[in-house]
Amino acid sequence: MAERRSISKNHQNTPYPRFSFISQVEHSQKREFCLNCAEGPIQNRYGVVGKSRCQGRIRVFAGHRAILAESSPVFRAMLLGPLASERTIRISDVDPRAFQHLLRFLYCATVQLQSIPTALATLYAAHKYLVSGLVRKCVEHIDDRLSPSSVLMVLQHVRVLAPDAASLDPWAPSAPPTDEVDLEAAEVAEIAHHCGALLHNCLQMVDECADEVFSSEHVDDLSADLLQQLAARPTLALKSEMALFSALDRWANRESKRRQRPLSPETRRALLGEARLSVRYLRMTRDDVVCGPVQSGLLEPPETAAILARLLGRPLAAPPRLAPLLEVMGTPRPTPAPE
Repeated sequence: MAERRSISKNHQNTPYPRFSFISQVEHSQKREFCLNCAEGPIQNRYGVVGKSRCQGRIRVFAGHRAILAESSPVFRAMLLGPLASERTIRISDVDPRAFQHLLRFLYCATVQLQSIPTALATLYAAHKYLVSGLVRKCVEHIDDRLSPSSVLMVLQHVRVLAPDAASLDPWAPSAPPTDEVDLEAAEVAEIAHHCGALLHNCLQMVDECADEVFSSEHVDDLSADLLQQLAARPTLALKSEMALFSALDRWANRESKRRQRPLSPETRRALLGEARLSVRYLRMTRDDVVCGPVQSGLLEPPETAAILARLLGRPLAAPPRLAPLLEVMGTPRPTPAPE
């Protein structure tokens, strides 16, 4: 198995200005709010507070243009760039509690992450505004609490933040920033390192704890492409192929209902696509194949006949789609790591 990656291993932290915290912002569950930026000395703080959407008003956070611009290249572009004419900026894609954590961090206050979902929401905000220090804090919180029951939830979020992490070298050294452009590049590199390390550790846990992971309820919420990618991983240390098959079967049923389509074998096979052929059916017993895959209808009749014939020692000509996969279907999985 691959080694687990350290979140902070030999990676340089990018310096950026920090300031004293001014005021704590009241918590709001509203997903659309405004940031009201103040000018002038710190003592002259601006800001208004509104109600949540269900009460017909908008929530506003107070901030200082100079502090936010110095702490985040994204805020700098929003607040000091050529299009920065508005004093109030509407933000609609960040959880308010996560944005509150972001502001507290930028004002050097303590940030308490109470749960993995909160840390994931805050990670998204820190990633969006290129605040590498908060990204690291969120990633460390999540990584320390990663488990087979939560790893798929984390993976769905972090793969969006680090889509090209597999092609990056997270241990590549970064030179000290020499100007504003380099400083922003260093922030991006730092964030890529942390998100890439977390993505790596998630995939490693999926491989090493595959039976528990595919028994998790979060399988039902996976996108079709992520399900396909995970099911096709050759490094899955599955103790039983039934764990993977049952997860695919459950996902197909859930996805059919979600799309309001009939629970027919044809529909479920179409939704699963190639993922249904990622199960190593030839490593299952004949009884398991008959009671599971055959009855489920996830295999087409010619595929079922070819697999059963192989298990009985009387090979038949396999369908073109199945033929090149039969050798892999009979190959043992990697041995699970000892508990």
